[in-house]
Amino acid sequence: GQGGMLATLSSSAAALKVPLLALALGAGAASDGAAACAAAAAPPPAIADLAAGESLPPAPSAAAAGSTPLALKWRALSALLASGAELLYADADAVLGAPPFELASLDSDFELLSDGWDEESAHGFIMGADDPSMGWSRYCETSVVASLSPALFFARPTREAVAVANRMAARAAAEGWPAAAGAAWG
Repeated sequence: GQGGMLATLSSSAAALKVPLLALALGAGAASDGAAACAAAAAPPPAIADLAAGESLPPAPSAAAAGSTPLALKWRALSALLASGAELLYADADAVLGAPPFELASLDSDFELLSDGWDEESAHGFIMGADDPSMGWSRYCETSVVASLSPALFFARPTREAVAVANRMAARAAAEGWPAAAGAAWG
């Protein structure tokens, strides 16, 4: 269950000396989607003021907030970024096998894990096409973007990163994004 996934994530983070702040669904998650996270309407406490093992105040349930668990997740991440915290997000079922900061470039607002299975699909590529029926504009190129995963990412506390998190929360709520079956946020 979720408790086991969080225990595994916590132990792998501790072994790698990676700071961990868990945002997890509460015990009633299956029925009401309650989450232990910063409430979107209330300003988050300063991260530095949180003592080890102290938890953030509970957020309203997904139903009470007129939202989905994924929208609550993105609102909580937005609140953390807005508080000035750099953020390494990992789903509860992640196992960190190496220090993640050594594998990242840390040169952008968001740095995401790719679900690509080879070099080309992991990084994206330029695809060209030639369509003689198009006359003078017969040649075209486009960027094929890698398959990015929201299961593991690093975000800097920039205005742009907060805007992305807010947009993800708004779309998740408006479109009713379901979480993957068995996922911690579902």
